[in-house]
Amino acid sequence: MSDLESLKKIGQKPVDTIAARILVRPVSIRITSLLIKTSFGPTQVTLLSFSLRVAAAIMFIFNVYFFTLGAGIFIYLSEVLDCVDGELARAKKLETDSGAILDYFLDRLSEILIYSAITLALFASKNDYRTLLVGFLAITSHLFRSDIGQQVDALKEQFGTQPGQRGIKSYCYYGDSEELIILVAASILNRLLEGMVIIGTFSFCYGVARFTEAYLVFKKKQKLAGTSPSASSPKQC
Repeated sequence: MSDLESLKKIGQKPVDTIAARILVRPVSIRITSLLIKTSFGPTQVTLLSFSLRVAAAIMFIFNVYFFTLGAGIFIYLSEVLDCVDGELARAKKLETDSGAILDYFLDRLSEILIYSAITLALFASKNDYRTLLVGFLAITSHLFRSDIGQQVDALKEQFGTQPGQRGIKSYCYYGDSEELIILVAASILNRLLEGMVIIGTFSFCYGVARFTEAYLVFKKKQKLAGTSPSASSPKQC
């Protein structure tokens, strides 16, 4: 087995999105194979990925195709690096809760900045308030999908089901990589409005589907256990 093949088994996630497996991981794993021999750590990669996304958000504001195309390239590179930091952490055994929290926070913050920048640019160019609604749909649907996904995985773990082994996620895993690849394609085609509509619609539908999945899992477990809803309901904060 080659070093690259060994690194794939150690560094990559057991459950991954289709876009990540096909368009991102083949590049990220090769970058990881180079960085693993250096002192470069996952936190540095996370910060570099975040910087590229902030730069992309700034470029989107100009609403000029040259900058839009550049922003799309930056977003793709940032997504590659977002995979690299996780691969590097797992390969070097540097996984920490603080690193995971930092990665999650910067991902959400950068995505809000990008979607907000695109929304403002579209509104400025079209002077149509419907573009604000499209931006609002994309941002809120994205956050809804991300939060629901974590809640569903936590609930399935609570019921003894490993995330990704059963249910929608194991057959159709729509995640951040899919959204960003759609945004990259929209940047190349200079169709940001259409891209935002697709992202908002897909994210909302997938979030609802995963919520429905969690509800059915919970009801099935409740029925098998023969308990009352209050006795087996997950904790609320």
